[in-house]
Amino acid sequence: MVICEGCTKHLAVQVSLMEIKLDFPHTYDIEIPPELPGTGENVFYIPGDRDGGRHNGALILVHPREGRSWFGVVSGMRSDYSAVGGIYSCPDENQFCIVVDGVAYYIDSRDPSVWTEIPIYCVEHVHTLLSKELLFFVTSTEIVAQGREGVRWQTERLALDGISVTSIGEDLIKGASACFCSADAAAHEFQVDVKTGKHTGGYLEFH
Repeated sequence: MVICEGCTKHLAVQVSLMEIKLDFPHTYDIEIPPELPGTGENVFYIPGDRDGGRHNGALILVHPREGRSWFGVVSGMRSDYSAVGGIYSCPDENQFCIVVDGVAYYIDSRDPSVWTEIPIYCVEHVHTLLSKELLFFVTSTEIVAQGREGVRWQTERLALDGISVTSIGEDLIKGASACFCSADAAAHEFQVDVKTGKHTGGYLEFH
């Protein structure tokens, strides 16, 4: 974590279209501010770097129920930041998940120096299941379920070129897998067991 001294607004990217879904009970509010404060005060760079350098990233403003509001600049996989991602509440009411250009983080809303990079890369979509206290991270090839204790399960490969989730129920996740390797390789349906992560359909049908 690096606290910015004398920031200027060109160091961050305003992402007004970033998805914000706070489905789980939470103890904070989050907004996308127009710019960083002119004083550069109370700005946190995540992940920052060992040399204390600053980076480009998604700009957020977090208002915890207890404690001081703070600005965050959160970077993704590339330095030339691409505005892809979203912000999601978590089973822990003080924590939120932010996905920026394929990289996902859990951040403590009360203390932005407390954060964890989730070891799932190229995240394209995030879905939640409140009753099971789960977040589902969807990449172009697989789905990973995360609960309070960490990774619950990870599917085997579901697709060659993309996943579309069509429904999430108490027992099954349903969706379709895509393959662009041939003209007739349209989306193939799959089902994933919410409890185990085992699946039927999807990538298997391409063999």
